[in-house]
Amino acid sequence: NEGRKATVLIDTSAIPDELKRQDIYFHLLGTVMGQRAGHAVAAIDRLAPDTGEDALKAISAAAAAAGGVEHWHGIGRTPEAPDFISAISDPDQYRVEIITVDDLAAARRQLTSASDGPVSMVALGTPHFSFTEFAALLPMLSGRKVKNGVKLSISTSRHVRDLIAEKGWSAELEKAGADLMVDTCSYFSPAIRGCKGRVMTNAAKWAWYAPGQLGVEVCFGSLRECVETAVRGEVWRDPELWKGLS
Repeated sequence: NEGRKATVLIDTSAIPDELKRQDIYFHLLGTVMGQRAGHAVAAIDRLAPDTGEDALKAISAAAAAAGGVEHWHGIGRTPEAPDFISAISDPDQYRVEIITVDDLAAARRQLTSASDGPVSMVALGTPHFSFTEFAALLPMLSGRKVKNGVKLSISTSRHVRDLIAEKGWSAELEKAGADLMVDTCSYFSPAIRGCKGRVMTNAAKWAWYAPGQLGVEVCFGSLRECVETAVRGEVWRDPELWKGLS
C-alpha cells in the first residue's frame, strides 16, 4: 500500500552511539520525529538492529503525542522496512530531517515544565510497563525504599502484573513503596487522586498530557533518574548521561 510508505526520512547519523543506548533517547527521538513529521509517515534511519520492542513502543507513543504520527518505519528494524527502498514512497523525492543532539536536548527541556526540586510523585509506565522494563527496574530499587511522602506509580497491564506476581516481583516493588496501576494511565485524572505539584516521569507521552489532565508540573528524565528521584524525594540528574553530548 503506497499510503503506508514514508515521505519523511529521519536521519540520526549525528547522534553518538553512546546516547542511542540510553532509554531516554527513544522518548526524545519520538518527540522530535512527531514535531518534524506531523501527520506524515516517517522512516527512521540508523536504528540499531537490536532495538527492542520497549524502545519502539516509546518512539511510537512520543511521536503520536508530539505530532500525530500514526505510522512510521525503522529501516532495518520494522517489518515493512527491511531497507531504504522498501520504506520510502519515492526514492527520488522525500524530505530529510537531520536530528542532532541539540534537538534531543531541546526536546528534553520542552518536556520539562518544572524546575528541579522536591517531588510529590514519580510516574512510570506510559505506555504500560512491560515485563522487560520491570526486569530493568527491579535492580535499581533492590534494597531501597521510596521516600516517605512520595508516590511511585507504575502503570501496566493485568497480563504483565500477573507475570511479575508469579516471579515475586510485585511483592518486592510493594516493599520498596511502589504502587502498581493496572489497565489505566496515571495521567488520567479519575485514576489517580491527590497528585499535585512537581512530578517526574521517564515517559514523553506522560509529560505531554499530565499538565493539562492533572494540573501538575513535570520533570522529564531517564528511568534511572526517575528511580533515584523517587528514593531521594527530589529531582536527581545523572551527571554522566549527557556529559560531552550537549
